Amino acid sequence: MKLALFLTFGMSLSAWERLGLLERELKPYFLLSQRGAHTTIFSYSSYDCEFEFASQYQVKLVTLCPLTGRSNILWLKFIESFFVGFYHFLFNKYDILRSNQIFGSWLPVTYSILFSIPVIVRGGYELHSFWIRSYSSSIRHHLSFLLSNFVYSHASCIELTSIADIRYVRRFFRPTAPLLYRPNWVDTDVFCPQHLPKRYSFITIGRLTPQKNHYQILDSIASLNFDFSSSGPILFIGSGFLKKDLQAYADSLSIPLVIIDCVPNSDLAQYLSSSLFYLHFSLFEGHPKSLLEAMSTSIPCICLSSNRVHDLVRHNSTGFICRLSDFSSLVNIISDRSDLISSVGSNARSFVVSNFSLSTRIDTLHSDIKFFSTFC
Repeated sequence: MKLALFLTFGMSLSAWERLGLLERELKPYFLLSQRGAHTTIFSYSSYDCEFEFASQYQVKLVTLCPLTGRSNILWLKFIESFFVGFYHFLFNKYDILRSNQIFGSWLPVTYSILFSIPVIVRGGYELHSFWIRSYSSSIRHHLSFLLSNFVYSHASCIELTSIADIRYVRRFFRPTAPLLYRPNWVDTDVFCPQHLPKRYSFITIGRLTPQKNHYQILDSIASLNFDFSSSGPILFIGSGFLKKDLQAYADSLSIPLVIIDCVPNSDLAQYLSSSLFYLHFSLFEGHPKSLLEAMSTSIPCICLSSNRVHDLVRHNSTGFICRLSDFSSLVNIISDRSDLISSVGSNARSFVVSNFSLSTRIDTLHSDIKFFSTFC
């Protein structure tokens, strides 16, 4: 069985490597190859290292932008990627196509129409909903709606990582293709409890953008009567344009803050296990991988109340949920309750292992590919 996987528009294996995501993203396809499902990845980079990364995980690679791969001119990438991909499909056959994200899924959907191949449209987040909340531009809103409507209308099936996104698509797009709940996965063998000395008081992982609400994290921590000399500094792991401003703001609040740009995904478990609390303050999310990874290591997770958080965290059972006004009192209470922290951490670990493990995800991914390549 031959699977063609299309990366997010503009994304590449070298970018995944730079962001520390290469192993996490390619491991499922390496495991699929051992079950007879062989993957070819369609990437937007022209760097030679792309082929080295692909061979490490026993996948093949097609470069969609051999001429514009190192260019930042997106419309040239858009045009070249279409014709390079079209030429490739004239001489190569696949059993099924799959997008890694909705932004970029226009290529596999178009080739699905032209060459009569089933296509799975996968979204780690629902593009139209995300862009409405992220950008004020009405042009972006309309473009995301048109793109989403196009790919949903022609998909053989649609995979989304959260029930809320599935409801959103049903309400605003009403696709005829099956909508499948396929949450993000965690390598629970890597993200497991480690008994390490605590070097950081609070940790959060995510891009340094307004969506992740880092300023509110700093404001909330400033309200605590916390002894950082004994518990350690705050740790932000992620890159983004807010880095310098966040560091300056933390200094103005006299909060010791450490920011690490990028960490290989497999190394995150060590940082999580070296921290007292994980904070999840995002304004909106699809299906937060970093929160699941933190829960899998049994670190106590404190989350701001939101619809998406309640899908994953049960207060005082698998984590802690609070309003901003209750954050200070919650931290003070649970800091003195080692028994509660232990039971919540254990419950969170069991919840992730039972519902979001890599082995479970590989089973469903293989079944989906086999089913839709056969019956669509």
